[in-house]
Amino acid sequence: MTWFQNLNLFKKLTLLILLILSVGIVCGYVAPSYEGTLTYGKLNLISIIILFATVFWSLVNTGLLMNRYKRKLSKQSLWIFLSILPFLYMVFLIFTGKL
Repeated sequence: MTWFQNLNLFKKLTLLILLILSVGIVCGYVAPSYEGTLTYGKLNLISIIILFATVFWSLVNTGLLMNRYKRKLSKQSLWIFLSILPFLYMVFLIFTGKL
């Protein structure tokens, strides 16, 4: 657990955003099995809200990461990529017609 304690706030937020996005993706995949019930609507709504919230916060976090590591962007490229991943996932969903 010491590697997690050594991370700064922005990197911890990146991991938290990805974890929350994973929960939203699971809700989206589980929702069709409850089609025709009230649970389907709630799970579908929760997954959409989580997706848009994580996209917003990932863009904010990516901007903050890039601002903080202006001079060392190449060393922090993994964290910047992980931070923008929810946005890229949403773009993928839009282009494949699943959103």
